[in-house]
Amino acid sequence: MWTFSFLMIWLALNIIYNLYFHPLAGVPGPRSWGALRLRYVWALVSGTIVHDFEKLHHRYGPVVRVAPSELSFTTPDAWTDILQPGRTPPLPKDGRWSIPGLKAQGIVNIVDLDLHGRVRRLIAPAFTTSALRGQEPILQQYITLLMDRLRDLVTTEKNGAKGVEIDVVPWFNFVTFDMLGDLAFGESFDCLHTSRYHSWIELLTNTPKAGAFAAAALFYPLFASALKYLIPASLKNKVLDHVRVVSEKVERRLNLESTRSDIMSHVINQIESDGLEGLTMDHVNATFMVLTIAGSETVATTLCGIVNYLAQNPSKLSILTHEIRSHFSNPHEMTLERLKGMLYLNAVIDEGLRLCPPVPWLPPRVAANGGSVVCGIPLPGRVSKLPRVCKPFRC
Repeated sequence: MWTFSFLMIWLALNIIYNLYFHPLAGVPGPRSWGALRLRYVWALVSGTIVHDFEKLHHRYGPVVRVAPSELSFTTPDAWTDILQPGRTPPLPKDGRWSIPGLKAQGIVNIVDLDLHGRVRRLIAPAFTTSALRGQEPILQQYITLLMDRLRDLVTTEKNGAKGVEIDVVPWFNFVTFDMLGDLAFGESFDCLHTSRYHSWIELLTNTPKAGAFAAAALFYPLFASALKYLIPASLKNKVLDHVRVVSEKVERRLNLESTRSDIMSHVINQIESDGLEGLTMDHVNATFMVLTIAGSETVATTLCGIVNYLAQNPSKLSILTHEIRSHFSNPHEMTLERLKGMLYLNAVIDEGLRLCPPVPWLPPRVAANGGSVVCGIPLPGRVSKLPRVCKPFRC
């Protein structure tokens, strides 16, 4: 009885402090979100948090208090204030958003700035203009295969009909996963050949879900151990399976004698030239785990969004079609170098990224120990168990 009473008193005092005396109490936002983090955590684990944030910004404006110690921004200045390279003092990433089950974190989730720089130097040569040009034959190979499969599908399905409806979502996923698998690991997932998803792709789509549960648990340190048991065992096993598969694929590619240019070939050259520079193979594995998701599903998502908007705007589709067909007489002429000069095509891609950002959620940044200022709003430094957190958010 005393324990329950003490808990209720503690809860009531926290709510009163968060609503009226907290340093961020004056920032606009719903009281149910600012009083306790429960509403935030529920949205996180239920998968609606991005949509909820969008609604909150439309209602409360460009700066919203989404938790007792967390703000979300939509103003352009916030991107500069929060993410600008070389900012002094820098705003580090919130370590709670690390992917569970890994011995080391990949480049997206690394909190330590020095370690992040080492990983970035390791993989940066694979993404230069000259490196991408060297990888172009691999890209062309899978694009050609995609178009051949779609033509075969149209021919089979049409069978005298005037039109054929094709769901492009799986096909864009097939080609991006096959392409990324070949570039990163030297082996395709064979999705285009089999016309179905590789079993490993299911693991990729469940990893973020497990990460959301783990992050939610860590918001409550006293109950973290108990809350972790709420993560379904199936999700835990899938994350571990994912880590194992990545490690095996990376090891096979490292031991493969090949002279072709792909992502791993540049990483191998860096390792042979400078070593791992204080990194371990766990960092390499974790980074390629991130690249597998970032270079496949996100690209497919954006492509699907672009096609959807073009289908709904025939006049814009007509302009794009005319630009492409007036510049090229056959698909083999479409090289990366020539496509860079396609003004309308690149504008369509940019607009597609704006309307359909494949990663609308960014790992939150933590205010510096001495405090920070974002868009003129002072953010106190770490004065409690939870740091003051801020994030730019696309709305």
